[in-house]
Amino acid sequence: MDDLSTGDVAEVTHTHSGATELMIPIEGVLYSAQVPPPISTNNLYFNVSWTLGRKTTHSRKKSKPYVDWLTLAGETLMAQGRRPQLTGLVVVRLELGEGACSAQIDTDNCAKAYLDLLVINGIIKDDTRRIVRALVIHWVPGDRCGVSIYRWGGAP
Repeated sequence: MDDLSTGDVAEVTHTHSGATELMIPIEGVLYSAQVPPPISTNNLYFNVSWTLGRKTTHSRKKSKPYVDWLTLAGETLMAQGRRPQLTGLVVVRLELGEGACSAQIDTDNCAKAYLDLLVINGIIKDDTRRIVRALVIHWVPGDRCGVSIYRWGGAP
């Protein structure tokens, strides 16, 4: 799953100007695991409302498919052994197997469940920019999905 090495810099060149638009400095893999195929962000929560007297309250609850996915994914991580509690700045890379995922799923809708999984399982403290400095999502041939976490190698 991991083809990036310590000190590597992932680069994407902007096609309009030819200037380098994105550089992601990394300093070695901290954690890597296989994970179940993603559940779309569109299916994570549902709305609930209730009225008490004259006041109506609205809230969002995790959907059953999302709770089931989090349970399965957590068990999958646990079965692979070590689940470190990482500190410091990181880069999260998601590899999504094309054969495991619906062709209709939006690429950006795959990230939230995986980031939540890492937080819920204590692997990263939170998924805000204070911790996750970059997120890379890419499609790979086959039916395996994985997550890798690298130490951020750039300035905070």
